[in-house]
Amino acid sequence: MRSVEVNDALECEFIIGADRLTPEESQARICRQCKRQTWAHTDACMWCGHDATTRLFRWVLLGLGLIGVIFTLIIGMR
Repeated sequence: MRSVEVNDALECEFIIGADRLTPEESQARICRQCKRQTWAHTDACMWCGHDATTRLFRWVLLGLGLIGVIFTLIIGMR
């Protein structure tokens, strides 16, 4: 984090946003969605927010839920 001492507020230049730190080769991975380098030890991409692990987990839970509903309907018919 950068800190700046301002003596005169009228002569100060404000920085609205700073550049994001990009990882080095040893700490980077390529995002599957935007194809940019992001941090290897984070779940979501720092550029587009794509998170493949969470998306896969949601599909698995949805599939298990549908199998449960179908199984319950089949047992209820007997």
